Amino acid sequence: MVQDDLFFSNGRLGILNSDAVNRYGERFTIGALLQAFEGTNRLGLPTTLAHDAHRPIGWTVPLCIYLSREIASLVGQTYLAQDKNAAIELEGLYRQYLTYKDQEQFKPYLEEFRAALGPDKFDDGFRLYLECAAILKSDIAVAQFPSIFSQADDDGLIDLASLSDFKYLGAGVFQCGRFCIFADRKFRRSLSLANNTNFFFLDYFVALSDSGVKKRIAIDRDLIGYAPSFKVPIELEYWWGPKYNDDLSHISAGVTRHSSSERDRLYSQIEFTDFWWQSRKGEHIFEAEEIRASRTFSDLKADDAQKETFGCRYVHSIVNESTGLIEHLDGAIRTYTEEEMLARLDQALPEVGRKLKYKKLWRIDGKIKITQWKSLVHHFYLNNSLVGEYLGIEKSSDTERELPIELLGTSDALAAVVPYSISDATGIITGVTFDDRRSTLLDVDVKSYDTYKKPGSPAVYWVRNSTIEIVKLLRKQGLAVHFDDSLWVLKFKDRYIDLPVFELKDQAQVSVVLGSLRLYVSCLVSNSADTVVNFSLKYPLDAEVDVTISVVATEKNMQAFLDHACSGAMSLPTSLSTVEPFLDGVKRLNAKSPGPCPDVFGVCMKTGLVKCLRRRLGDEFDISFYTDKETGVLMFNMKIPKDKPHFLAAMKTKGLYPILALRIDSYDCDLCGGNYLLCGCTKALDSAKTRISKSTPIGTYWSDRPDV
Repeated sequence: MVQDDLFFSNGRLGILNSDAVNRYGERFTIGALLQAFEGTNRLGLPTTLAHDAHRPIGWTVPLCIYLSREIASLVGQTYLAQDKNAAIELEGLYRQYLTYKDQEQFKPYLEEFRAALGPDKFDDGFRLYLECAAILKSDIAVAQFPSIFSQADDDGLIDLASLSDFKYLGAGVFQCGRFCIFADRKFRRSLSLANNTNFFFLDYFVALSDSGVKKRIAIDRDLIGYAPSFKVPIELEYWWGPKYNDDLSHISAGVTRHSSSERDRLYSQIEFTDFWWQSRKGEHIFEAEEIRASRTFSDLKADDAQKETFGCRYVHSIVNESTGLIEHLDGAIRTYTEEEMLARLDQALPEVGRKLKYKKLWRIDGKIKITQWKSLVHHFYLNNSLVGEYLGIEKSSDTERELPIELLGTSDALAAVVPYSISDATGIITGVTFDDRRSTLLDVDVKSYDTYKKPGSPAVYWVRNSTIEIVKLLRKQGLAVHFDDSLWVLKFKDRYIDLPVFELKDQAQVSVVLGSLRLYVSCLVSNSADTVVNFSLKYPLDAEVDVTISVVATEKNMQAFLDHACSGAMSLPTSLSTVEPFLDGVKRLNAKSPGPCPDVFGVCMKTGLVKCLRRRLGDEFDISFYTDKETGVLMFNMKIPKDKPHFLAAMKTKGLYPILALRIDSYDCDLCGGNYLLCGCTKALDSAKTRISKSTPIGTYWSDRPDV
């Protein structure tokens, strides 16, 4: 749906989710990650700022399930809109996505929902999927549950005690039989039905169980939901719980304004928040109001008259001055037109008139504990850090949102150009990705995604010389292998053996390819080559889906992986349902590997493959080649730029090396005397030895495993 060369920026890799326990104490299984991948990898999904459907900023495409040590991650690539035209185009795409998502999620429940509700109520309503399948229609909830709404107070609030026949499902949704009612839409981000509710507040408010308080809430009159379709909404942005002390005395009387920094304003869309304490008739009265920098949406489809309205969250509380007890707290939305908002920007809270459009959303009366009071205010103002700042939140590392550091901006040269460090203790790094089914004519197609480009020349695809050995072993096993003659065959003077993607005609070839890889790796282990090996297998899971398995490991760990895969102790997936058991098997192998793992962004490619990608030395290192007169060995000189002294330091102390890459033009076999690229001899089966008789240097690359 989104491509790099249209109106979006080049994609950025990111971890979308993982099976590690998150900050809410929740854990997603590998199966859940696979379901998320399977459900979105063809279309991708929109990326929004602050989980707000009215603020799309890009598109995210899941790439692979990445397994390192004992943690599986769903890795994706996010494309950001580059300019205003791109943003307009993106908004249109997002609207299409929301419509499609509503239709697809609603569809399985349409007939039974219609039958339960009745055609007279269902047919002329607007269908949408919120926390569950729902119908939007004027006063439809009132018609379904008239006794509930008849008990509403003058502000339209309903006592939670009167909902005793309802079960609270979460996120502001209450179930009675097969139907649901919803907390008012103004509890949602930007006051919009396109967004989730503020379930951080709603869940806390409903769960508050002190017998001395009375709680009331606004219920949406125009929505009815179908309970069997309910799904708990998930937002993985971390909104921390408040760590306040139990004292309000440090808060001074009068008006205080806390303004957002430029960065926070971009995220929260809040200009400032006003706080006001005043004393009146024995009551200490508190008011707070946030002022937004952007419009809000009170309906799914806002008409022209609503396009410039600003719904701002407001709280009001009363403290008894004689007892010091908090007796009342409520929250509301005050709505400003564009003209009113322009005036409000220059006014303090006491100067604001009382004629604004006003909707009360919740209220609590009784003896309210200070910690409860602060938590209610804090959670109601979701994403407004100014409230916590005013109320005296105790900041911890959990409350700090760090900006990402660009990899190549680091002063650590080794981490910049070799962003992976693989050892036996690293374990087995595995990637799983899916594509639409593509047929292969022969048994095996050798596919390279690695390119070399010389300035002024077209890019060419290449494979490492080790690939030739695997191709020969496969052919000796009777497989028909397609190897494109236009591929360059390269030799790198290091100990990373990066094999290409072997695309298979069907699953029958999997065991043969694994057996050949196993034989090749066992030779490496026997020779104590101390190499890191990676390969990828692509084959059909069913008539519609191909799976690609990528593996990176030291030769010792790769041997263990292939031993288990070939013996059946850990079979590669044969269907979508067997992907999770396969990854669990890799996890068990990794349980014996206690060492650190490379950063996912160092080994995960934008193709969804997992591999160790070499970085080429830039022109600033002024590389020049020469042949040593005594040995006849090709050598090179390089200069360290004055502004890059950290590279010299890394070469001296951290094991960073520049290594040579050669294109093999002539490869001699000592067994038959022929061209090893074409002859039938193999090193693994025939103990053949090879000699590069003609080559062309193509450049120098950084490595931490030089072949010395």
